[in-house]
Amino acid sequence: MCIRDRGDILYFVGEDPRSSAPHESRLNPMIPSGYDYDFIDTEAILTRLEVKDGRIVTPEGLSYRVLVFGDRKKVTLKLFRKIRDMVEQGMCLIVSSKPDGSPSLSDYQDDEDLREIINELWGDLDGELVKERSFGKGKIFWGMSLKDVFDRLNIRPDFEFSSKSSDALINYIHRRIGNEVDIYFIANRKRCAESLVCTFRVNGKQPEIWNPETGEVTAFPIYEVLEDGRVRLPIYLGPSGSIFVVFQSQTSNERFTSLERNGEVILSTKPFPKASSGLYPNVVNNFTISVWVKPEVNASLPFSAMFPSISGACWIFYPPEGEIIYGRNHAICGLVAGRNGIAVYERSKGNPIPVLTVQMPLEGWTHIALIYEDGIPSLFVNGRFVSRGAKSSGLVHPGVGEPYLNDTVTTQPTYTIGDMGKPEVFNKVLNFIDVKKIFDAGPPKIDEYLPVDIIGREKVELLFWKGGNYILRGPNSCIEFQIPNIEQSLEIASPWKVSFPPGLGAPSEIILTKLISLHKHQDIGVKYFSGTATYTSKFTLQPDFISEDKRIYLDLGRVENIAEVKVNGKDLGIVWKPPYLLDITDAVKIGENDLEVQVTNVWINRLIGDEQFPAEYDYGGDMGFMGGAIRELPDWYREGLPKPTGRRITFTTWHLYDKDSPLVESGLIGPVILKVSIKKSISG
Repeated sequence: MCIRDRGDILYFVGEDPRSSAPHESRLNPMIPSGYDYDFIDTEAILTRLEVKDGRIVTPEGLSYRVLVFGDRKKVTLKLFRKIRDMVEQGMCLIVSSKPDGSPSLSDYQDDEDLREIINELWGDLDGELVKERSFGKGKIFWGMSLKDVFDRLNIRPDFEFSSKSSDALINYIHRRIGNEVDIYFIANRKRCAESLVCTFRVNGKQPEIWNPETGEVTAFPIYEVLEDGRVRLPIYLGPSGSIFVVFQSQTSNERFTSLERNGEVILSTKPFPKASSGLYPNVVNNFTISVWVKPEVNASLPFSAMFPSISGACWIFYPPEGEIIYGRNHAICGLVAGRNGIAVYERSKGNPIPVLTVQMPLEGWTHIALIYEDGIPSLFVNGRFVSRGAKSSGLVHPGVGEPYLNDTVTTQPTYTIGDMGKPEVFNKVLNFIDVKKIFDAGPPKIDEYLPVDIIGREKVELLFWKGGNYILRGPNSCIEFQIPNIEQSLEIASPWKVSFPPGLGAPSEIILTKLISLHKHQDIGVKYFSGTATYTSKFTLQPDFISEDKRIYLDLGRVENIAEVKVNGKDLGIVWKPPYLLDITDAVKIGENDLEVQVTNVWINRLIGDEQFPAEYDYGGDMGFMGGAIRELPDWYREGLPKPTGRRITFTTWHLYDKDSPLVESGLIGPVILKVSIKKSISG
C-alpha cells in the first residue's frame, strides 16, 4: 500500500471542523518551501493523534515532525490538555502567540485550569528573549520562523530545487511504500521547458525516472549523494511536463555528475545560482518589450488605478518593487494579457498600479510590443498601434525576468493560462517598421528538447538528437561519445486531406496545401468547427533514413489540442502537450508511408459560430452568479431527447460567448517533421 508516512508539518486550522483551511500565503507562521504539510482541526487532534518516538502519528500510519498551532488567542481546555500531554510525550509544538482563555463564555469555569496548563507549557518562553523551551520529552518554539525551527531540529527540506530560469513553478508530492521505496511526483506548472537541479531527502538511493506518459523507466546515472545522505540530480521538464522520481535501490558505483556537449554543460548536479534582481539598471524610460502570447482565458483587466484587479490577472511578467530594487522614484513595469485585452502596470512600492488598459479581443497567437518613450507607455498589437498612456511620474525599468517567488505582495500573481514566447527587451524605442518586422516573422517555435535524452533501465542508453562531442563526467569515470551531425529530417509538406464528421457544420472534407489553424479557413463551417478532424497524408522514406542505431520520431509541431496518430495503420498513441513527439520507428518502412492524425479541439469556436445565428432560447436568468443562465429548459432536454435540427449545432444552459468573441486556434498547425536520433549504450 502506498502512503505518505513521512510528513513534516501538521497545521492547526481552528476549533470549528467546518472551517476551511486558509491559503498557505495567509498562514502565520508561513510554511517554507520544500516541506510537506497537512491541515488538522480540533476533533482530529483529540481523537486521531498520538506521539511515538518523537513523531505525531495517525491510525493510518501517517506521521509528522511538528504541530503548528499558529496565531490562536482562544483555545479550549480539552484541546490544550491533549496538546500538553503530547508535548510531554515528545511532540514539537510551534506557536505564534500565547493563548489567554477559552473561546466560549460557557467554558469560563475552565479558564483557571486552562491558564494553569498554558503557563505550565510556556514557562519562561516569551517569544523574544526566550524562543525555545523543553517540556517533558518535547519542545515548544515561539517567535521563530518554521525554517529556523527546522534548522534547529536538523530537519532538511524534503524537496528543494533551483532552476535555470528564475521563475519556475514546480509542484511536488512525496509518497512512500513501506520503509524501502520513496516516490516523488514532480510537475511543471508552466507551458515552457524548465531545467532544474533537485535535491531529495532520501538516504543515498539510486534515482529512477518514471515517465507518466509512456510508462518508460530509466535508471538515471547523473546524480550525487550529499554528505547528509540526500540525493541531488538534474531534471529536465518539458512544457507542462511531469515525472516520477523513484528511489528503491542503493546507489550504483558508476554514476556521473555532468553531461557536456562541445564543452557546454547540458546536465549537472551543480545547483543553478540564485536569481538576482535589478536586471536593467541602465534601461530606463526608453525601451521596448516584445512578446508573443496566446492566452486562453480572460484577464482581470483594471478599471482604473483605484480598482487594480490584480487577482487572476494573467501576468506575462510581474514587476517587483522598483524602489527596493533601484531606489527612490524608480518603478518597474509589468504586463497582463487575456483573451479580452491587455494591461500595463507599474510598481514602485506596494501593489502594482495600472497605467494603461486596452480592452480588445486577442485571437490565437498575438504579438504585443510595449514601448516606453520618455516614460510614456504605448502598446502595439500585431504590428499596429492601439493605445498610449500617460507619462510616468518616476523612472521606469522593464520587469522581464525579474524573480518573484519571494515577493511580499498581498495578492500573489496569477500567470498566463495559455502559451507565450520568451519576452525580449530592447534598450531602445523601436519604430513602427521594426515592430512590424517582428510581427511578420510569426510566432515563436516550440521549445526545443535537450540535444540528448537518457533512456533504459537495465541497460542505460543515450538518445542523441544533435551531433557533437559528448562527455559524461563522474567522480570515478569519464565516458566520451563522438556523434556525427544528425541532419536527416523530412517535413511532410504534401497536401493534407482533412475529413470532418457529419452534423457538425463542416464540409465532409477539404484539402490543405499548407497547414493552418482551422479558425483561419475561409469556409465558415471549418472556421467554427469543433470536434475531431482527421488529417491524412503520405511521405516517402529513402533507404538511408533507416538503420539499426537510428530511431525515427514524428514531431507534429503545434497541435490544438489533442492528437491521435497512426502510421501505416498502426496506432501509435495520443499526444496532448508539447513536444507533440512520437517514436514511429517500428511503424515506418522504406518507400511510401501513410500518415493519419486525428485532432480534437475544444468547443469554443463552435459556440461562437452558433452565435452568428438567431438565438433559439432565452438567456438572462440569474443562478446566483451574473445573468447568463437559460430562463427555461426546453421540453426535449427535460425528456432526454436529441436536440431538434436547427441552424445552431450546440446547446448550453449558459450563454458563454458572443458572436464577436475571439476564436481560438484549432487543428493540426505543424510543421510536421520526421526527425532522426542516434542511440548509444552508456557503457560504450
